Amino acid sequence: MRTNIRNFAAAVLLLTLSCGAFAQSDSSTFDVTATVASTCSISSSSSLAFGSYDPVTAAAVTGTTTVAVTCSNGMSGTNVGLAYTGSMSDGASGTLTYGLYSDAGHTTSWGDTAGVDRVAVTADGTQQNLTVYGRIDPNQTTAPIGSYSETVTATVYW
Repeated sequence: MRTNIRNFAAAVLLLTLSCGAFAQSDSSTFDVTATVASTCSISSSSSLAFGSYDPVTAAAVTGTTTVAVTCSNGMSGTNVGLAYTGSMSDGASGTLTYGLYSDAGHTTSWGDTAGVDRVAVTADGTQQNLTVYGRIDPNQTTAPIGSYSETVTATVYW
């Protein structure tokens, strides 16, 4: 019986040693890389609808809309410009003048001139909602009745 146990132990030892010969390995490394792009996106949520303008009362009419901007985190010098003439047309000869502003008091004009009237944006990877404040100028008593419009282009610069 001792011989059987010895033979069995020797066989197990021999198998263990021979299996160990197959447990070798070799390694290699590789890099994982990516580049975060410097980019922005911009969209407007809705039209700036002033509603009715009454030229007889000669009062200004105000309204707002929102421009949403998202830029890559860490960018600098990012800003938004609004390109428009400041004159809505009825499609014929009628016009209504108006302005777009970055403040509710309608004192800071928002335009599309670099370093002058564009609005700065925080570039942190999250959506920034910028309110556009509009105001139709008062005392436009000669404006003919009708519907007036103009297309405004909002552009993000980086």
